[in-house]
Amino acid sequence: MFISLLIVNFLVAVLICAMVVLPFRGSLLKLLKRRFSEESAALWTRYLIFAIFTFSISIGTRVWDLEKLVFSTGGLVLTLDQAALEVYKTAIATLQINAILLFVILVFAWIASLIKSKP
Repeated sequence: MFISLLIVNFLVAVLICAMVVLPFRGSLLKLLKRRFSEESAALWTRYLIFAIFTFSISIGTRVWDLEKLVFSTGGLVLTLDQAALEVYKTAIATLQINAILLFVILVFAWIASLIKSKP
């Protein structure tokens, strides 16, 4: 059951991250083109999307919480309700970290545009 829950949590985190981040790809590219060349902006966009996916999946899957659950009970005996709650927690954590990371990127881009526009 633990392996199934881990795989489902991973797939939920990947799916939610893709649904949130990929629509922002074009906006992120436009934002970076203002500061960098087109080629550099494309590379930075790919890197930032990779970084967002990596952080979102690692934080969203909450492996540490699942590990505590396994070792605190002496073995994993999950009901369907508990598994559904764990998947829900994964979805919420993934959405939260996506929002935070996209906001941080926006703030840094805003600061960079302010620095660039100063005489």
